[in-house]
Amino acid sequence: MATWNREIRSMRILARGEVVSVDSRRGCRIGCVAGCVWVTTAGRLADIMLAAGEEIRWSGRGRVVVEALRTATVRLELVSGPAA
Repeated sequence: MATWNREIRSMRILARGEVVSVDSRRGCRIGCVAGCVWVTTAGRLADIMLAAGEEIRWSGRGRVVVEALRTATVRLELVSGPAA
């Protein structure tokens, strides 16, 4: 599993089955620009599937894992500021 970089905003193309993770300190927003992805976050019981044009905002701390269910373009925006 690859680790996503710590830039505040970034975009990444994932091949089918590719998995990336990021440790969120103050939350994040994940958007599926194209394709379809599965998202799971620390402390949340339900996983989420995002299709093209959909996004999720997560205000918690911890690891966020994204897996491409088919080739996908994913946008990540981290909440900036000091850790809570």
